[in-house]
Amino acid sequence: MTAGSVDARTAALRVGAAPSTSRRARLREHLTDPFSRNSYALIVNTGMTGLLGLVFWFLAARFYTPEDVGRASALISAMTLLSAIVGINITGTLSRFLPQSGRRTARLVLVSYGLSSLVVAALATGFVLTLGWWGPSFGLLASPWAAIGFVGVAIAANIFTVQDGVLVGLRGAGWVALENTVFGAVKAALLVLLASTLPASGVYVAWIVPMILLCLPVNLLVFARRVPRHARETDGGTATTGSEIRGFMAGDFVGALFGFGAIYLVPVVVAAALAPSTFAVFYIAWMMAGVLNLVPNNLAQTLTVEGVFDAGRLARYARSALVRSVALLGAAAVLLLLLARPLLAFLGPDYAAAAPLLQLLALASLGRAVLEVWLGVLRAQGRARSIVRWQVLSGTVVVGSVVAGLFLGGGTLGMPIDPVTGVGVLVLVSNVAVALLVLPRLLPVIAGRREAPFDPWTPPAPAPDPAPDPAPDSAVAQRLVPLQVVVRQRATTPPDEAQTETAPQAPRRPVPAPRTSQETSPETSPEPPPEPPPEPPRETPARSRWRRLLVAVDRGGPAVIVAVASLLALVMIFEPLAWVDLGALSGWGLVSVLPVVTLAGVALLLVSVVAAIALARERKVLLTAQLVAVCCALHGLTALIEPLPRFPTSYVHLGFADFISRFGTVAPDVDARFSWPGFFALVSFVSDGATPEQLLPLVRVTPLLSNLFYLLALWLILRNVRISWRGKWFAALLFTVLQWIGQDYFSPQGYTFLLYMIFIGILLTWFRPVGREAVGAAGRPAWVDGALRRTPSWLRRAGSAVRRGVGRVIGTPTQAGERAARPSSPATRVALLGLLLTIFAAATVSHQLTPFVMVIAAGALALGRRSTLRGLPVLLGVLLIAWVSLMTAAFWTGHLTDVLGGVGDLTGNVSTSIAARAGGDPAHGVVLMVRVALFGVLAIGSLAGLLRRRHRGIDDRVVLLLLAVPFLAVLVQNYGGEIGLRVYMFALPGACVLIAMAFFPETARGSGFRASFGSIWRYVAAGVVVLVLGAAYGIAAYGNEAFERVTQGEMAAVQWVYDRPGDAQVLFLTDSLDSGATPMMPIGYTDTIGVGVRATLASPNAADNPSVVVEQLAYWGGSTYFVTSQAEEQYLEVSAGFPKGWGTQLRAALAADPRLQKVLDTGDAQIWVPRNDQAFDPITGRVPELLGVRIGPTPWTPVGVTVLIGLVGVLLVQQIWALRRPGRAALRTTVFVWGPLLLAFAAVVVERLFALT
Repeated sequence: MTAGSVDARTAALRVGAAPSTSRRARLREHLTDPFSRNSYALIVNTGMTGLLGLVFWFLAARFYTPEDVGRASALISAMTLLSAIVGINITGTLSRFLPQSGRRTARLVLVSYGLSSLVVAALATGFVLTLGWWGPSFGLLASPWAAIGFVGVAIAANIFTVQDGVLVGLRGAGWVALENTVFGAVKAALLVLLASTLPASGVYVAWIVPMILLCLPVNLLVFARRVPRHARETDGGTATTGSEIRGFMAGDFVGALFGFGAIYLVPVVVAAALAPSTFAVFYIAWMMAGVLNLVPNNLAQTLTVEGVFDAGRLARYARSALVRSVALLGAAAVLLLLLARPLLAFLGPDYAAAAPLLQLLALASLGRAVLEVWLGVLRAQGRARSIVRWQVLSGTVVVGSVVAGLFLGGGTLGMPIDPVTGVGVLVLVSNVAVALLVLPRLLPVIAGRREAPFDPWTPPAPAPDPAPDPAPDSAVAQRLVPLQVVVRQRATTPPDEAQTETAPQAPRRPVPAPRTSQETSPETSPEPPPEPPPEPPRETPARSRWRRLLVAVDRGGPAVIVAVASLLALVMIFEPLAWVDLGALSGWGLVSVLPVVTLAGVALLLVSVVAAIALARERKVLLTAQLVAVCCALHGLTALIEPLPRFPTSYVHLGFADFISRFGTVAPDVDARFSWPGFFALVSFVSDGATPEQLLPLVRVTPLLSNLFYLLALWLILRNVRISWRGKWFAALLFTVLQWIGQDYFSPQGYTFLLYMIFIGILLTWFRPVGREAVGAAGRPAWVDGALRRTPSWLRRAGSAVRRGVGRVIGTPTQAGERAARPSSPATRVALLGLLLTIFAAATVSHQLTPFVMVIAAGALALGRRSTLRGLPVLLGVLLIAWVSLMTAAFWTGHLTDVLGGVGDLTGNVSTSIAARAGGDPAHGVVLMVRVALFGVLAIGSLAGLLRRRHRGIDDRVVLLLLAVPFLAVLVQNYGGEIGLRVYMFALPGACVLIAMAFFPETARGSGFRASFGSIWRYVAAGVVVLVLGAAYGIAAYGNEAFERVTQGEMAAVQWVYDRPGDAQVLFLTDSLDSGATPMMPIGYTDTIGVGVRATLASPNAADNPSVVVEQLAYWGGSTYFVTSQAEEQYLEVSAGFPKGWGTQLRAALAADPRLQKVLDTGDAQIWVPRNDQAFDPITGRVPELLGVRIGPTPWTPVGVTVLIGLVGVLLVQQIWALRRPGRAALRTTVFVWGPLLLAFAAVVVERLFALT
């Protein structure tokens, strides 16, 4: 009888049986499958082991001191490691060969016990002889008798471990669950009983006593029942020689030494590096997470056993083991992400610090599951060398990283976290790295023919009617015939034909009975019987929907896995945020205080998006949800952990909107931004005059809302680019990750950037050339062709040679990189032209720089023959100059040097934007370096994408123009030292598209899956790039969070100033009076005129500043308050390079000065006034502010306004006429009309410039 005859006999019995229709019967039939039965038993075993282990360590933490728990856990860890070195490692050999052992089963088990016990005894002896090397945690083994006893206990632990592997190999996994449940319950009871009698060693004794006692009954069961039964059932199977077993065991054992070292050697390494009390905190979390590693390990054992019994189902078993492992571990990881901290805090306040470690180890078990399933497949296939390679790799990577982190990296390779959490980070990264290497090998194995999933609501298809038997027997005989036939057939099958019998066979067709002559005669043929009425459906609609859901999940398995991973990532990101301590912010910014689990969750979310892009079909709903999740994780993070909106400038903008709501006008003399009041007036209008306090929630979530709207505008641009769907989604992901510059807050620049993207999207969607107007990538204007015909032939040949040489390097495009434009009616285009002008007008009255970029972009698209609105740049330029000349005169009449000083000064503008911002704390210097590096990423990635597309013959002219146009703004002005940030922001859409093209250069889906999918390595590279950029985003976007956030104490201090009667002034310290920076406090959110700010230079020597403060307070008079805030002090320490602790020293110096009096201290801010009677005198002699817009009339201004109206009218009519008759009304044909008007208006602008300055 062969090894698979038991399964064959069971299957044969089912052939003759009537099909089961009961759900309970079908479920019972499912559980008769050995793989399902044993895997479920081992899952129950893992659950009970974990639950009882949790109870054990909970009781240990409650009844014993951390030092006693630390020493006992170190002993248990060492004992487990020594037994696992041989005991657990030999279970792989037992799982591989016990299914084929036959009559040699008892001998194989006894030899396994004996050899493993000898090796464990030798290792335990060596351990106790070198006890002084292993640190103070093993002090309980100081006496000789304790050391000898430890050797015996290690041997018992080895037998206790090996017997579980024997039971699994004998298909008795249910006994394993019972054994470990009894073990867990008894050791927990002993732990409580020994707490008073053996307080120092009670934890250790409670563990070893039930372990030793259970070895006897379990082995009695093994040798008295399981071994004889297994020998009878597998007798006559394929014989295995001793050399085969020894060879496999040697390879598997050597590899397992490294593989299981990753689980059992790490605690020993940590025990040698940490104090016993710290190790106790570590070990509690490690043991809890260690239970999770039992899930894939046990399922892999079952996979090996059943894969040997039935090799034809190995792919199905591997797939089932992987899915069950990931599902169970994923659910456990979610629960621990939610409950780890309160669970450990219940054990005691010291153990709560291990919550991040437990969460990280739960995530690392997912990566471990992939390796365990792969090892189970390799054992079933008998590939010992591959097992060695993968286990050596896993153990070396995990243990090596932990050793390097603890002993070479000063804790955790220099990471700013505690060593306990650092071990979790290193284990997680190591397991994920190994899993990524395993997946390309495992996926082809589990991608075999997918069998129909078990459906308990669908009855199996009825067996075909057998041929009529001329001499039918009784019903009992009919059920026994298939069994007799199958057994006889299996017994006589040669060994080399065994595999052919495992292949599924098609069901037999019923043999029709022979017809009589009467039946075959058409004359005598009877009438066909009437059709029977249709049978009612056998299932209810609810069950039908459930079945359809099961089928959809089965077909979309990869997408479901990606979606679950994304949900898990969101839990990892947001759940630990409740314990963020913002008071511990350093020069690294928000990254220095975010939980490691949150950072790991962001990484998992980014990788999940790349995985969704790698799916075979475009999953729009999934990808959209993932992008929204990435936006929330990156741009909405501070809205969850900070009670108030960040950026003090946001409060100034809120004050401008409040001023317009209260007075209905602007005050250009107060701030230059009042000369561009469009954004503030819009907020005032939409909010219907709401107070600043009512608008704070909106301001708080503005960065998140802005980026979501940016993605919608980016979609309008991407729909016009000829790029695959993978490239489009990857470009959107890059845009979200690279949007770090912080211009998306409550500000005019964030609002007008959205208008800019919508403006470009409309131009590309509805105003690109169509039909005869279209010029391809190789097309040239007519005047260029004429000039070439007049060029000498030798010069044309030389130019052609140069062009061919350059084309070999950068490629020669032959097709446009944009999709064919869709024609639209003239009425639609005219309406959209009006929308473009409205968008441009809204940007012009709201921001200084954005309309200039719009004009340049419209002109570049027209010159590049990608826009039919040839006259639009002229019209927009006229409107822009008119606004600046007429409506912002209050600003430029007094600041003309600032406006024109940077024109053409490329070097000065660049140095002001980048080089001049360097300095300060070393960590802050790293933040600046990362920001500069991201500029380089944009440049290099865009160049790579452009070259890849050009070598494919694609001319991405539009995307290149969108990238290049913003850089022209550097030639205009330095924009207060922020022109570099503005250029980055406007170039980002084009750059992200080009970088995405570097990974996905194809223009369409492709003719097949392979053509559209491409190489798997580009997805690996894309994932690595996104992870690196995600890390860079965290540093670049939130590196200044120490002084960019606003605390409630600072808000209370500013509100105290506003509550004082009359006008007031706020004095603050700064590092430069020329910087024009807003004070790092939320001042200005209301009463813009009534409360002003005054700055004075700060000294790096904190003791020198009180005298400066006293002098300035006396100079500005009464109702002037000196305010020092935590954000301002952090700014001077981090950004200006003041000594660390300067803020504390400043407050001490202020308190020691008798000339100053502290009137308010909120913790985050302090307010000081002079110690005299005039400190609160009202401010007198202030000049009333002039309100309203002032055009600044000159003698020729009325003429200029008249000419402007005519010029705009002519240009608008010309453009509308050109839209109605494309190609018939070119701009140059009407230049004689609008040209003189343009020159006259320019003359008036120059006249105003000289007259008003």
